[in-house]
Amino acid sequence: DITGSMGQVAHLIAAGGLETLVTEIFSRKPVSDPHIAFAGIGDVLADGYPKCLQVSQFESDMIMIDQLKKLWVAGGGGGNMSESYTLLWHAALFHTRTDAYEKDGRKGFLFTFGDDGVPPDLTQDNLRAVYGRDDEIVMSNEDMLAEVSKMYHVFHINIEHDGCKLGQHLEAGWQKILGERFLNLTDYTKLSEVIVSVMQVVAGADKQAVVDSWQGGTGLVVKQTISGLSTVHGKSSVVRF
Repeated sequence: DITGSMGQVAHLIAAGGLETLVTEIFSRKPVSDPHIAFAGIGDVLADGYPKCLQVSQFESDMIMIDQLKKLWVAGGGGGNMSESYTLLWHAALFHTRTDAYEKDGRKGFLFTFGDDGVPPDLTQDNLRAVYGRDDEIVMSNEDMLAEVSKMYHVFHINIEHDGCKLGQHLEAGWQKILGERFLNLTDYTKLSEVIVSVMQVVAGADKQAVVDSWQGGTGLVVKQTISGLSTVHGKSSVVRF
């Protein structure tokens, strides 16, 4: 989420706050042969291109950090109590193909994170603002989530920061559509550790063992954030696009 409400948090994350994510994925190996991309999401109802969606290439080495730092933290957004997180669902569903999924049935991981509510269903006008054409497939959030979840483990992480908390009705909206795969994070500096921990649990690792693998306060934040997450066994991978 690169909108104005995220403030300095978005700048800190884009400036390298996710480097721990990359190093820990390669170190802990929750998936094999990881390929990682980063994206910046704005508000398609208020922002023009490229403020509303930026997506990097998928990379298998530390060059991905350089791409992360090139994301334009544009600010912007509107007072409509949502940002366009589902644009990334749409891009993943209709503009990616993965050998791991198509040849081996392995899902990737798709994480969005920000501080606002579920956006309204995308329209053709919204998609035209991003892609510049009128032939994009339009689906409801629920239908799009069902389809993209065949290819990816989809999560959304709400980030509390600077006294900003998601209202109860907005949190309920996320829980309605994502259930236990909506996570609330009280310390954004532990975002990388939470993402890696989620990947480990989904891949079949014992949740308590994952929590215990982090030291001190980090373990406490991870425990709190993933407390409601079930262990889901199955083949998973962050894959090449």
